[in-house]
Amino acid sequence: MNLKKIVVLTDYSLLVQGIASRLRQSFHSLDVEEVDFNQPDLLQVLVQQNPQVIICGSYGQGQPLSCDLSSLFNLLPNLVVIEVNLENSNVQMIRSGQYNAADISGLVTMLESSGGSVQEIPSPL
Repeated sequence: MNLKKIVVLTDYSLLVQGIASRLRQSFHSLDVEEVDFNQPDLLQVLVQQNPQVIICGSYGQGQPLSCDLSSLFNLLPNLVVIEVNLENSNVQMIRSGQYNAADISGLVTMLESSGGSVQEIPSPL
């Protein structure tokens, strides 16, 4: 089985940790790792992890990561970044336009559209 590598950047918010936990429990085709959002060498850690997808939380408009997105995309050209806005519960896929997901099934649909395949469908959040 070809696992899809997903890094969930966490600032220890319950929503972001809940997403990571739910993905681990429901989808055995995903390799889900959590990385501390605030570490100073975040870019190097992410490149070393070599994920296909990064999921991060944000609290408003602007840069969702503490590292430069253009540098990250240059180093990981096939990367998809999914931003979960914690203020309004929107989910945005960066580099592929905007996609709204209301529950974990919508998030999985977004993950599948990034080139992977997820076989199991979980119950809604």
